[in-house]
Amino acid sequence: MTESSNVPEKVSLKNTVHAILRDVHDIVHIDHAVSEATVRMEGGNRHVYVVDGDELVGIITKRDIRKRREEKGVDPHEITISETMTPRIAYCRMNDPVKRAINLMKENDTNQLAVLNDANELIGEVFLTDIVERVDIQDLDSKTLHWVKDELKRTKPQGGATTSSRSLPPSKGRPPAYAIRPKLRPKNSAP
Repeated sequence: MTESSNVPEKVSLKNTVHAILRDVHDIVHIDHAVSEATVRMEGGNRHVYVVDGDELVGIITKRDIRKRREEKGVDPHEITISETMTPRIAYCRMNDPVKRAINLMKENDTNQLAVLNDANELIGEVFLTDIVERVDIQDLDSKTLHWVKDELKRTKPQGGATTSSRSLPPSKGRPPAYAIRPKLRPKNSAP
């Protein structure tokens, strides 16, 4: 932020993701009921990271929950997060350039990434809306720039605002479910 205003300073595509990452406010355990995730998503959050002990094992989104309800007609109090979550997490490293984060979002068809440090610990997340607010995206190649603009249109909620959750309250004052930094589970480990 600049000293004279609340407007975040602009960064370059070459800057690292660390310059624009935000804190993760909510994490749930893999064995909890889906209803726990829905409570943590109140106020506009679209996803919650999932842990098993101190390992980061997945992500559960509003879309995952909605899809499960439509498929099976399941009550969120009667089904566990492990039965609903997405076990694959799109992520980048805190020292990756912002341009790499955009490319990873494009490759993974997502508008947010978990951000890990060198020890594979979850230290934050970055959203496409944050990048657009803070970076001059006109320097992107035309295909990527076109994808960014289309993705922003696709994710724009009713009423026209973008989905940046900077304006969202941090989980209504609740602390994260876990005070530790969960580590990404190695790919060859089973949940």
